[in-house]
Amino acid sequence: MMSAKIINYIKSKNCYIFLLFIILFISSRVYFINYENNDNFNLNINFDNFFDKLYHHQSTNIGHFFLTYFYKGILGDSYTINNAIIINSVYSLTSIYFLSKIMRKVSMLSFITLSFYSILLIPYEIWRPFHWDHINLVIISFLIYSIFKFINNYKYYYLLLISSTLLILFNSIGFIIFIFVILYIFLLKNITKKIKILFLFPLFLILFIMSKNFILSQNFSPTSMGGANLIQRSIHAIGLENYYEMINLNKNKYPKWWLKIHNDIKRKEIKDIDKHTSYHAHGLSDGPKKRLDSFKYLKLILNSEYKQNNKLKKIIELEEKMIDRKFNSGLGYNIHNIGYYYMSQGKKVFFQSCVNFPMEMFIGKIGSKGFLLTGLQMVSYSSLFPAYYENQYMQWNKWFKIFNTTVKFLLYIILIFSIFIFIKIFKNKIFNQDIQLYFIVSLLTFLFVLVTSILTCCENPRLMIMYSPMIIYISYFNIVFIMSIFRK
Repeated sequence: MMSAKIINYIKSKNCYIFLLFIILFISSRVYFINYENNDNFNLNINFDNFFDKLYHHQSTNIGHFFLTYFYKGILGDSYTINNAIIINSVYSLTSIYFLSKIMRKVSMLSFITLSFYSILLIPYEIWRPFHWDHINLVIISFLIYSIFKFINNYKYYYLLLISSTLLILFNSIGFIIFIFVILYIFLLKNITKKIKILFLFPLFLILFIMSKNFILSQNFSPTSMGGANLIQRSIHAIGLENYYEMINLNKNKYPKWWLKIHNDIKRKEIKDIDKHTSYHAHGLSDGPKKRLDSFKYLKLILNSEYKQNNKLKKIIELEEKMIDRKFNSGLGYNIHNIGYYYMSQGKKVFFQSCVNFPMEMFIGKIGSKGFLLTGLQMVSYSSLFPAYYENQYMQWNKWFKIFNTTVKFLLYIILIFSIFIFIKIFKNKIFNQDIQLYFIVSLLTFLFVLVTSILTCCENPRLMIMYSPMIIYISYFNIVFIMSIFRK
């Protein structure tokens, strides 16, 4: 009698579907991930001079710093590659949980959608297990979930506030997206002034972090790597020869010390264009040397400027202080402060490229993509992990590649239907809560793709995976919407 009640309870709560999904989730990772093949080293960081490391950290988002040290504090030497992969799998599961709550009801369609999505996330979980982008999968899905709850009832504003704060702490372009969130909140008439003021907290927080980075290296941005992206994006679109010509014609606009590093990189005979571009972007004129060797080399070639330029002198003295007192966190990119200072000229390079080469920057061509072609490439992979990307970190097999390619194509076709659905929505003036969420998520997806395509150039399909929860939700909605039309 008791067993029958338990079975009926499980059926009524759809627990059997949940259990089936968990079995599929775990078994797929046991099957596809070969943990024994990993070089299972632990992340070599320590808590010495923690607050000094925190203040001087600028290569990745500050949220990544706290999260990494949190895991290190709990796991110690057990914070290894294999355990990092397991953590990434938990991120995937958490993201899927938020998506399942947005889908409202359990159905065969939602089960198949989320099951396929869970399997297709496996390559991303394996790729660079310690990388700072993995947590964004959870944050983006939590952001969608918080918007979903907020639209249905304004009392859940705190969820949107938390997800927005996490977004700006962990995502480099989250600050730009958050501006639109603030505008949305302030335009709503039924939100109290107290709540609206609360949403200014994340804004002041990120402005504080950006100001800290500006003091350290003249980069007013969430991380000091943004300038490198802008230089790399410019060179990728206009080409090295045009880049050299542009800098030469506008050399009076750049500091002498910066031009000295630029010309030193230019003189080096580097056959690999991608590496040459990377050195220009990061100011690593010595190539792949260690941070200390690179710093000593650049200090030597900047000797005359060092004595005349007070800002450069402070930057160099700060790096020497960090070396002596071991303030380097060891996280993210191992760039020294001269490199960060060099990147601060990235905005100038970017805007000059837009003025001198508008067609190349805005459109471009295959192999040298501008904003438009980069955006199209970004969405062409349907937010799934591209099989070509950094194969040395991956464990692909033939059948998984076929599965990945097939689903990518299907998602691409389903996403195209969004055009038809938007026309249908506006024509019939359907503006219920589900449509509001669909519209907001679609707008956010567009903004993420637009901003990422403008600011970065060379790994956008991989970056798109962070935004895959939005793509999965839009695809799911499209299918449900189309099925509802056929049922009428």
